Amino acid sequence: KYLVEDARKAVISLGNDGIDVFCVGLDSGGADYLPRIFGRRNVVQIDRVERLPERLPMLYLRLTA
Repeated sequence: KYLVEDARKAVISLGNDGIDVFCVGLDSGGADYLPRIFGRRNVVQIDRVERLPERLPMLYLRLTA
């Protein structure tokens, strides 16, 4: 619980400094806590690391659009 809240505060602080933070979650349980840290729009959850290469083009477009 403390880790999630500390990380969330760090992300908010970076945002206040003009730094955008985006998370690519590879943890199968990440859907439970990653949106709390990064916000729902700044998280992509990938269920298996083997799928990462096929998702990279979409991630690139999302981050650069």
